[in-house]
Amino acid sequence: MKRSLRIAAVILLLSTASHAADFVWWEGESPSATNFPKKTYWSGSTFEATRHEILSAGEWLTNEGKRAGAEPFAKYDVNVPADGDWHLWARKFWKHGPFRWRFDQQEWRTCGSGVGLLDSQEIRQFLCVNWVYLGKVRLAKGAHAF
Repeated sequence: MKRSLRIAAVILLLSTASHAADFVWWEGESPSATNFPKKTYWSGSTFEATRHEILSAGEWLTNEGKRAGAEPFAKYDVNVPADGDWHLWARKFWKHGPFRWRFDQQEWRTCGSGVGLLDSQEIRQFLCVNWVYLGKVRLAKGAHAF
């Protein structure tokens, strides 16, 4: 059985407090470190040009088939503008591809297949991208690893 994972192109933190910058936006297809393949059957470059634009920067991280070796990972360096509680959102493919996430050395959390979908944008037949809410996180101002 083939197992596929499609993680979306954008990850977003929204502040619960009023700050000069109420959100932090970073591109999921531009990690500081990763072992995801550069291109798969599910890559944004395989979509029609008009659908390709639905994804931020036209791409997302994708993985397909059986994988030997280390679990797929992507690491991001995120600069948080203020101390506080932040709401974390991500775009991903429907309910496929459960994934784990955390900031720094915080406890791992899982985005499972039962996650609520905020919207649905069809990229090609039988393939869509959805915003999902990952939860609230407390972060201090400054650099963090996601």
